[in-house]
Amino acid sequence: MKLLIDEDKLKTLLAENKDKIGHEKIEGYDDILSAVSLLLSAVTGTFSAVGPFNEKIVKGFFLVLSLLFLIWGCKLMIKSIQNKYGHKQLMTDIKDLDEVTHPFSLVAIKNTFEEFPNQFLLYLDSKWDCWFFPNYATKEDEIENRENIIERLSNELKVDKSSIEINLCGEETHMKYSPADGQKKCYYHKLYQASLPLGTEFHLKEFEIEGKLYRWMSKEEMRKNNKIIEKNLEVVEFVTDVIG
Repeated sequence: MKLLIDEDKLKTLLAENKDKIGHEKIEGYDDILSAVSLLLSAVTGTFSAVGPFNEKIVKGFFLVLSLLFLIWGCKLMIKSIQNKYGHKQLMTDIKDLDEVTHPFSLVAIKNTFEEFPNQFLLYLDSKWDCWFFPNYATKEDEIENRENIIERLSNELKVDKSSIEINLCGEETHMKYSPADGQKKCYYHKLYQASLPLGTEFHLKEFEIEGKLYRWMSKEEMRKNNKIIEKNLEVVEFVTDVIG
């Protein structure tokens, strides 16, 4: 799935985590082991005087040095645990910057029962009060997404799902005004063309299945419909440009 990310936000994320990126393992083990080994040697070993420093001062020096190494190793381990930041976490944070809030899969179905198919199947969306192409929330996994589309089409149009075939034709991002939320939202659309058996019950210009109203419309008809012009023209242009 494509992501829509503000470049400045991505730069900020990378800058804030530049010292963490790549730290997937816990560090400090080697430093702690070396410090413990030095500490044991300092405690159990015997030392000779070095210049003006007697054996007690030399031994104390190594004790202090081993303790400093031990503290350093512990701090390094604690820091690596707190700042563990591998590629998986980085990918999660990048996905969180995604501004595409509505990924949908559009389905184009043409009136192939006609000698020259020039119309698309639309349904009346009561929330938007507009004719839309069949559409479903996109699943991240492509196989799951295809299976979901076929399952939904089968249930809604009462067609055996084994007879439905779909092909991915294109992808595009649209900014659309949402009347329900009163603001523009970013939609990422994947366009599929579906092939399925269309019996005589589908040959009417307008028909209803389980309370859902469907209509066949040409691109010219869609471009003249006021509701479509206001709410969904950019999607119509996308579909008709790709499929015709």
